[in-house]
Parts: sequence; structure tokens; C-alpha cells
Amino acid sequence: MDYLHTAVELPGVTPAEALRTFTDATAVSGWWRGQLTFEPHPGGRYQVDFSQLGSALTGRVVDYDPAIRLVFTWQWDGTGPTYQVAVTPEEVEDGSRLRITHGPYSDSAEDLEERKSHEDGWAFFLPRLAAQAASVAGDEPA
Repeated sequence: MDYLHTAVELPGVTPAEALRTFTDATAVSGWWRGQLTFEPHPGGRYQVDFSQLGSALTGRVVDYDPAIRLVFTWQWDGTGPTYQVAVTPEEVEDGSRLRITHGPYSDSAEDLEERKSHEDGWAFFLPRLAAQAASVAGDEPA
């Protein structure tokens, strides 16, 4: 099994602020354009409703520490393959780096296609996340 790895630099953003881009409903709405339901404990819901798509990313929190990492599972509308996403911020000289690990993927043609789709999705959304994080850097958590 293989995982997709990507990252985004967030100048002027603390690691805790970086992680809030995945746990704060206003932040998620700003960059991912969905309505977040987040229950911050293992087994809690992690759901993003995308009304414009008529679909929801539905999953469960696997691990959460507000300054360390978020790990959640997801699938579309509670059906199909289940993926896991780990979001890990790290402090860098001028802010934070947010690392994303997403998978697992097998070597099947279907999984290779899904992996490419997810890579394209992160390439599209991570710059939006960076812009959102920069706009709220220094704000207190909601």
C-alpha cells in the first residue's frame, strides 16, 4: 500500500493555527467551500458537506491533538473506498509547514486514478488553504 504525501508552506502562521484550517468550520468553509462538522476526539465525526456538489465527505477522527496533528478517515457519502488523511503541522523558520499524508492506495488502475484525482485536488485546494490561513493568522480559535 502506498500513500500520497504533500505539503504547503504557511508563512506567519503557527502550527496550531495551521491545524485549525482543518478543524475550524469558518476556515474550512473559506478554503474547501464546505460545511464542517468536527467532533474533536477519537471516533468523533469528521464531515464536510459540499452542498454545491450534493455530496459529503464523511468520516471519523482517528487521532487529534490541537497543536500536533489530526488524523481522520473519509469516504464519499459513507460509501465506497475509505481513505485516511493525516494533517501534521511543523514549525519552520518563518511560520509553519502543513504536511498531508493521504491513502492508502494499491497499484490497481482504479486506485492509481483515485490517487491522481486526490493529488490534483490537493494541488488545487492547498493554495486556497494557504491564503485562508494567512488571512486569519493570529486570530483566536473559534
